[in-house]
This record gives sequence, structure tokens and C-alpha cells, in this order.
Amino acid sequence: MGIPTLIIKAGVSFIIFRSIMCKFEVPVMGCDTPACPVAFGQVADCQVTANSAEVLGWCEHGWTPWASELLAKMNIPYTVSCNANTSPTYLFAKMIGATYALGLAMMWFGPKKLGALVIAVVMAGAIHFHLTKMKDEPDKLVLQFSLFAASFFLVLADGNPKPKKIKSK
Repeated sequence: MGIPTLIIKAGVSFIIFRSIMCKFEVPVMGCDTPACPVAFGQVADCQVTANSAEVLGWCEHGWTPWASELLAKMNIPYTVSCNANTSPTYLFAKMIGATYALGLAMMWFGPKKLGALVIAVVMAGAIHFHLTKMKDEPDKLVLQFSLFAASFFLVLADGNPKPKKIKSK
């Protein structure tokens, strides 16, 4: 693996690791800061950071209706749950976090390309959610498209470089 590929992998890993921590409500890396009202469509003088409060709010009010609608379209009789009143709490967010954790672990320890593919697939789902359910404009999804492209690049990158031939004298 070359240095540029390693830098891309490290960047994706850092962002995904923070996402995992916030989905599991671990109070690190800014996950424990209060929610910015802008994250829920209100006007405020703050920056959306995708901390735990924001992520869990999105999960409860955005991700679960979207996922339940997708399952209904496929005739799967299941309603996705993501709220504080169920046990375990915020299950859907934790399932996404666990999927990210699995992909991240595989991306570093193997099978590496499959791990990057898991992250790319989850990012594709995030992009689909934003474009179809939230009706966001693509220019608002720079981070999501960047993570998708970077993780997909890692799927395509040659993880096993060919050994160099040594010339005999």
C-alpha cells in the first residue's frame, strides 16, 4: 500500500471511527456536545457536528421512517426502531455503528477490500437517504460523497502489490 492510499485510509478511518463513537453515545471526540438546532431544520448560530444528540435525533425522525418505507416496498413486515423508549435504546443507530465498526476492522485487518466495500455500501445508503427522503441537493453532501469515493477507491486499490524482481548479477 502506497503512502497516498494509506493517507486516504487513515482519513476515512478517523471520520468513520468518530461516527461509530457518536452512534454508541461514547463521550469522546465531541460526541457529547449538545445538539445544534440547525441539525433539525431550525435557525441557530451553531454548527452541525453529527454528535450523538444530533445523530440519534436523525435516527429517530429520519432514518427509521426511511428504512421502514424501504422494507415495506420490499414486502418485509418490519418496522425499524430507533428511540430512547425501546430496549436496546437507539437500536438502528447502533446497528449502523456496528456495521461501520465491522467494515473498519476488516479494512485494517482483513479482508481489507471487503471492509472498504462495507463502508462504501453504508455511505451509498446514506447518500440515498439524503437524496430521496430528505431531498437534499447533492452539493450539500460533500462529506458523504467524499467518504463513498474514498472507500470505493480503497476497494479498487491494489492491496497486494507485486513483489519487485531482483536482477541477478
